[in-house]
Amino acid sequence: GATLQLKASGSKKAILQKTDGTAAGTRHNSSLSVAFWLSEDAKVMKLTSQSPGVVFTRSDAGGAHAFIPQTNGQPPTVWHFETIHHLTQMEMLKIFREKIMRQGVLMRKKMPALGRLGVHGEHVVTVVGGRKTSETTIDGDLTHMVLRAATPDQEHYVLPMEKFRRLYMEEGVELDELEGAPTSGPFLLEQMRQLMLKGFKLYQPRPDNRRYIYKLQAEDMRLIATGAFISNWKSVQPVRERDYLACPEDASEIYLMPEEVVKSGYAECRASNGNQPLLLSRGGSNGVVIWTQEQMLNKFSKIIQDKGILMVKSTPVLMRQAKRHETVVTCINGRVVASVLVTDDESKVAQGDLHELYVLSKTKVEENFESPAEEIPGNAPMDVLLKSLGFKTYTPKKRPKWFYRVQAEDVDDMPQAFLTASGSVQSLHEDNYLVMPHLEMKDDGAPEIYTMPENKALSYSRFNTPTSTRRKLPLKVMGMSSLTNMFKAAL
Repeated sequence: GATLQLKASGSKKAILQKTDGTAAGTRHNSSLSVAFWLSEDAKVMKLTSQSPGVVFTRSDAGGAHAFIPQTNGQPPTVWHFETIHHLTQMEMLKIFREKIMRQGVLMRKKMPALGRLGVHGEHVVTVVGGRKTSETTIDGDLTHMVLRAATPDQEHYVLPMEKFRRLYMEEGVELDELEGAPTSGPFLLEQMRQLMLKGFKLYQPRPDNRRYIYKLQAEDMRLIATGAFISNWKSVQPVRERDYLACPEDASEIYLMPEEVVKSGYAECRASNGNQPLLLSRGGSNGVVIWTQEQMLNKFSKIIQDKGILMVKSTPVLMRQAKRHETVVTCINGRVVASVLVTDDESKVAQGDLHELYVLSKTKVEENFESPAEEIPGNAPMDVLLKSLGFKTYTPKKRPKWFYRVQAEDVDDMPQAFLTASGSVQSLHEDNYLVMPHLEMKDDGAPEIYTMPENKALSYSRFNTPTSTRRKLPLKVMGMSSLTNMFKAAL
């Protein structure tokens, strides 16, 4: 072989500019210099080959460039092409999101964790089983929590404050106030003293601290060619076959969960009878098949529009300003169906038809309700109470939706559950309604299907259009039997 030392002068003639407007680094600048030399050197120019050569340069972030010298006095031609790289979050979600939620197990965090405020500039490395699984540098004060897990490795990891508040109870317990703490031996007492000096407290996981957990198989590892992927917080997470991938219920991210962490800190979520895992899908007779939103649309969108009835919400809704960090529990007929931690100052807390409370984002309020809101009329004791809590009356916009009542013959062709457009899981039952917004009346024009129980449909009435040929409905809230009879007549 032979070597050649060149003075990097390519940047004096041209620069390689990225799509974001910034210039490429030293490695690419050196490659550009070599390409210019191949284009201009007199000895090289005497060669009769079609091209004097090609210079290849790979980026640390993935992808590579090919610098092709030109012999006509023009600058080199530069081509970019993809190479094997760590999968990004977007790529991980595209490949694994539906698989995790269909074949994974819904689990809850059962063990508490030690936590303290992170410090600006602090670098936290997470090591589990002798393997570095993540590292984070904290940017800002009062923005992150550093947690110490209750696992054999007692690894440290970082959570953004907003995420921490969604996953853990806000009130931490001082370590010396824990039961049995004063009578611990000298070793544990010294450990406790040092942890308290650093600001650690004990935080219990919230009851709704749940996620889907999926064990990686051999075929999955072939899709992760580099054996690692980029987390949502931009850390490289290495994976091996016995590891797990975790995904929150809203399917917003995917991250690594080592086997040691799963076995020591998590338990399966179980149905109300306590015997069967909730939404567990492993195939076979006990598995729950979860359809994607695309599958639901392909199967039922035409049925809903052909056989359903176009309805609009007809009754006003009471809403108040939500408070950051408050938890809103939605309870219908004595059953808790949702628990939401408010993480912003713009959402609203709405009161449903059955007096249940639920949270609506600012976007949903603006999309579905008229502005401005009106004061609650009347001075009855309940009116006065609601006014004192900040509730106001919001009038629904005429946003028609298709309602189709699930029939007995539909059940055999339906999954037991499916994913909504937002990523949550809904179960299907006979006599529930499949609801599909009218696309022409939807701001983003994106189709979606979700379910609504009978009692929630009471606040909707028939949407009358000039071209409508179906029987008109009474312009008032109907009783359950009337609503049921109406759908039977329409079908």
